[in-house]
Amino acid sequence: KVEIAASNLMTLMVVQNGNIYWKIGTGKPKYVAWGKEFRKLVIDENKANPRLVTLIKVDRKAKYQDMINILDELNLDNVTRFSLAPMTPQDKQELAKVGA
Repeated sequence: KVEIAASNLMTLMVVQNGNIYWKIGTGKPKYVAWGKEFRKLVIDENKANPRLVTLIKVDRKAKYQDMINILDELNLDNVTRFSLAPMTPQDKQELAKVGA
């Protein structure tokens, strides 16, 4: 385990239908559309905070391709500080609160 300040952690959560939600630290998850909007988010957040680490959490019922697409996009955007983690029941509860 590596300790990371909450302000340096961007979490990307992919739900079963492929929708992507993101948050910085302990903030509230927000929806981001795949494509140009997602790319802009990743580039802008990494530019604003060079110490940012991206944590990718994918629902077990989501498509494997959704995770691959995100990893490909991070590679295209030159994001090298990222990690994968399982989506927890707590994550699902948090997403349910925002209508995911």
